[in-house]
Amino acid sequence: AAMGEVLRGIRFSDRFTIHRDGTPLYLDGIEIDGDAHALMMRRATGAGAGAMASLVHVAPGAGAHLDAVRDLVGAEGGASLLWLDVLVLRVLAADGFLLRRALLPVLDRLSGGSLPRVWRF
Repeated sequence: AAMGEVLRGIRFSDRFTIHRDGTPLYLDGIEIDGDAHALMMRRATGAGAGAMASLVHVAPGAGAHLDAVRDLVGAEGGASLLWLDVLVLRVLAADGFLLRRALLPVLDRLSGGSLPRVWRF
């Protein structure tokens, strides 16, 4: 909402599942039907955030990043370890620019500093 616009009436549904060898590792879903702005303004669902991202990192040693990722996202997000190699992160921010700014250090760490240059702008 770079120009201050808000979503008042939407129908949004998104689901994803990550499997390993046919076994579900992670299942997530979100549904918003109605006034998205009012929903995100509520403390329990968005605390006023205008942007949200979920990140799932599945890799050997993912658990070694947990404390650092928590430090990087601070109060704007949360990270949990589902398995030793499955790290899950959710971040809320006022807008897409601030969300990107919060995610880039995390992505950089998880990628071993190998993010493409264009992602850094």
